[in-house]
Amino acid sequence: MASKTQITGYLLRLGAVYFFLVAFAHFAGVKLPGLFIFYDIPSESYQDRIIAVLVFGWGIMFWTASQDPWTMGRLTDRLLMAGAVAIFGLSVTIGFGDFPNSEGQGANGAYWAQIIGLSGYLLVLAFTSRNLAQELLSGER
Repeated sequence: MASKTQITGYLLRLGAVYFFLVAFAHFAGVKLPGLFIFYDIPSESYQDRIIAVLVFGWGIMFWTASQDPWTMGRLTDRLLMAGAVAIFGLSVTIGFGDFPNSEGQGANGAYWAQIIGLSGYLLVLAFTSRNLAQELLSGER
């Protein structure tokens, strides 16, 4: 059976791959639900490229955290905190946003579905990384 360290490492690498895909989609201007939260809202290409660069940084942080158990233990809680703030910010944006989209209010459901998916990922990551420090200190792998 895989240890918490291994599972957390897999989840962090999965997160890194997701963020790299988001960065690529934004840089290329490919608006796909799941890779673009607000996929049906017009945006300027420079905005998408700025987001791509910033999201690439998230991917690097997740990948870095996944490579070494000690780094993982020190970064994962901070990544979870930053992720929770991002989820909160996106939720406020969706909840109070007046979006000029072509699909009307129905698109908000798709936005919320993406937020729920990201929240679920963060919860699973939080659950698997719980007590990670204890596992590392006890020498389990």
